[in-house]
Amino acid sequence: MTNVDFGIAFFLLILIIVYSVMFISSNITNDFNHFNSEKLENEASAMMSGLFFTEDHKSLVSEFKEIQVRFSEISATSHLSNLEIEITPEVSKAHVYDKRYNEIASSVTSISGKTIVSFDMGFSPLEKKYVYIVYEGSNTSNINYTSNSSENNVTSVIISENEIYLLSQSKCSYLQSMSYEESRNFFGFTENFRISNGCIYGPEPPEANVIVRTISMLVEQADETIQSEKVNIMVW
Repeated sequence: MTNVDFGIAFFLLILIIVYSVMFISSNITNDFNHFNSEKLENEASAMMSGLFFTEDHKSLVSEFKEIQVRFSEISATSHLSNLEIEITPEVSKAHVYDKRYNEIASSVTSISGKTIVSFDMGFSPLEKKYVYIVYEGSNTSNINYTSNSSENNVTSVIISENEIYLLSQSKCSYLQSMSYEESRNFFGFTENFRISNGCIYGPEPPEANVIVRTISMLVEQADETIQSEKVNIMVW
């Protein structure tokens, strides 16, 4: 073998070694990134479940009740009517919403173990409208439409009473009173996280390697009204 042949062989050997090291290093990096991504995905799923889908002392949701009522105009005329719903037993935080969860201005009075919710609503001839009365409290024993149908020309049907879960303002405030490390220990989270919208909490995430999960849910506001919002949780 000439010196030239030896030099070429040595150069090729070096190239093979360098390529092998780069290939192995790339595979290790890819395997690590895959493992890290999978770990973050699992942690994000656990956080979503613990914070927003489980009603316990650690989650951010509280149980409320929702009464769905259908009102029907029966006089074939357009008019504004005052509607009144009586709920037994007495409940708290009662608010009235349309089907898009826009709040309808209402008056709420509690007396003799009952809560009376009254509000004005406009109707076109023979129109049907649906409203939702949301409140905090135990299951009701009676829900009555107490307006006089022959006078206001509107009848009602109580369609359902269901449990719903809201992102609670009081639970959010409790979370925000904790230090970041206290909250991670409280929930048992091993990764970093931030909640945006609904209940803003946690440090700003880095620009890369962040898992983002989004959920649409009903959020209790500071004034105790409810809005539908998209809540993001970021994990890294």
